[in-house]
Amino acid sequence: MWHKLWLANFYTFVFGLCFKCNALANGSGLVHVQTFTGEIGATNFTYYKLTLEGHVVVTLQTLEGDADLYLSTETLKPTWEDYTMKSDTCSSDVVVVQEFHDRPVGIGVYGYIHWPLSTFRLSVYIDESRQSYYPEERKSRNSVGDTTHGFKDPMQTGQTVPDEEEEESLLWSLFLGFLKVLLDILI
Repeated sequence: MWHKLWLANFYTFVFGLCFKCNALANGSGLVHVQTFTGEIGATNFTYYKLTLEGHVVVTLQTLEGDADLYLSTETLKPTWEDYTMKSDTCSSDVVVVQEFHDRPVGIGVYGYIHWPLSTFRLSVYIDESRQSYYPEERKSRNSVGDTTHGFKDPMQTGQTVPDEEEEESLLWSLFLGFLKVLLDILI
């Protein structure tokens, strides 16, 4: 079990570095969904809930101090001990939430102990170039070894894949996702 968690974190870290260098630089397929700016005290967490489906990229830019990013598909309040994905560098953190990861995803921003107050900018992007709504493609990706890294494949949990004519427009989906995140924060 621990090796799957380690592989998931390693994959997320490596993919996040490659993604940050390539996709953020040239904007290939990335659509900005929302950005939050905040402050966090040492050894405290600020929590957010991600309900947006698809291939989502979460970035945390520490503006002052040192803030770290923890995500979980199992709890809405991840900690530095209980998480499924993380990035804890001293500057920019990137975590990629694959489309097959369970939703909602709990996002925790942690203030590092050696900084009394850290200021951060948390941004959410959807990577349209990585979206896959075709079961054959999703199945072929997951059939080569255990590429799910211990996460459930939505195709095996009884969820249905929408037909092309049933899919909503991209702008409408982004608008609804924005409203869901906004309502989750307000509630």
